Amino acid sequence: TKPSPSNNPTQDIDHDASKKEEYLKKLNDMVESDKNADTGITTIEMSEHFAEIYKKWDVELNEIYEVLKSQLSTQQMDKLKEEQRNWIKNRDIIAKEASLKFQGGTMESLEYIATLAGLTKERCYELVENYMK
Repeated sequence: TKPSPSNNPTQDIDHDASKKEEYLKKLNDMVESDKNADTGITTIEMSEHFAEIYKKWDVELNEIYEVLKSQLSTQQMDKLKEEQRNWIKNRDIIAKEASLKFQGGTMESLEYIATLAGLTKERCYELVENYMK
């Protein structure tokens, strides 16, 4: 019989490495898709575009987080949960500060959502590169 992955550490390492590579490729494909997407020309169209991009990256971030739950020890996951809570608070503060340079203007909400999208994309890469096995 073929050994199960838990009985073959080499196979586990190969599988884990491919999981990280799989996610990095997926993230890179998402970046290319974002580059090729039509952003529109009005502020409303651009806001809708960045809202969709933010939603897409947020879904991906949650998916990555779920994979990490299965890969990390309880102690590592507890540390990551706290780090993630702090990251969310900081992300929101940074996005708000970025939008304030357009306070009261039509670009304020666009800058806010575009900053959220960019920071969430960066966080996806950070989690995959720093935590995924």
